[in-house]
Amino acid sequence: MNLNLDKLTLTILELANRLIGTRTFFISMLGNEKYTIIKVLNTDGCDIEEGAQIPINETL
Repeated sequence: MNLNLDKLTLTILELANRLIGTRTFFISMLGNEKYTIIKVLNTDGCDIEEGAQIPINETL
């Protein structure tokens, strides 16, 4: 991921964490056939991995 985009997404997740205060935040992208996890901020929350790609039919 582009370094500036990586820093921006992390900043957005950190801000959301301060405002909302939950343990796991992530940014994802829904494509035509797959769901991709782009960035994760996780503080002892669920196990979501950056870069994970899941077929759409397995996400719902």
